[in-house]
Amino acid sequence: MKRLGRWHFFVLAIWLFVTCLSVFTMPSTDQLLREKGQVEPGKEYSSRIASELLEDFTAGKSNDSNLVEGVVVFHNAQGLSRPQINDIHKKLNQLDKKELKIRSLMTPFNNDKAKGKLISQDKKTIMCLFTIDKTKRTISELQNRLSDQLKINQVHTYFTGKDFINEDFMQTSIDSVKSTEIITIFIIIAVLLIVFRSPMTPFISLITVGVSYLVSLCIVLHLVEWFNFPFSNTTQIFLILVLFGIGT
Repeated sequence: MKRLGRWHFFVLAIWLFVTCLSVFTMPSTDQLLREKGQVEPGKEYSSRIASELLEDFTAGKSNDSNLVEGVVVFHNAQGLSRPQINDIHKKLNQLDKKELKIRSLMTPFNNDKAKGKLISQDKKTIMCLFTIDKTKRTISELQNRLSDQLKINQVHTYFTGKDFINEDFMQTSIDSVKSTEIITIFIIIAVLLIVFRSPMTPFISLITVGVSYLVSLCIVLHLVEWFNFPFSNTTQIFLILVLFGIGT
């Protein structure tokens, strides 16, 4: 019995070591999702159409990974009034290009040839194409800074383009994973309380399965980082459902 007890403590120590190692060496899930978990939207989506329009205007330009090419869209469902159009023109001229590191900016106000494509026929939408040097900034930081400088009363301002679409998609995926984790844990606790009628058993099960989840996630992320293992936003959700649901 003593030998059996020592063996159990030895196994427990190994699992604790592996768990701690997994926690401290685990790559960033959010970063890997942005770099290797991207899914392209269908061709019928307006965001994809905007990206294709952007590619037409920027064909042959540098493919520097630090450059972010995007489209800013000004929209008013009731139609843009003349004062609002003037405000848009003014805001674009007042952009701090040095602080934002804007490499190029194409607007219907400085390019007559593009006016027909950048202003809708019903005068409800105006688009402008830009290229920004991202350097060490994230896409969300760029979007927030641009939004602050392009705010116009009663005019909705949107940003689209490959990088902005991917950022929104990844953020939605991250939020959905967090929601799935919380809902799954609460459901499992409720089911185990009903089945075992014990306050301790659910938590012992959750700790056991939680350890296997952390180790499994760490292995998958390292495979993605080192060997380009297929990865998407659903990978983590499947791990949660399988390990916490079926595992428990």
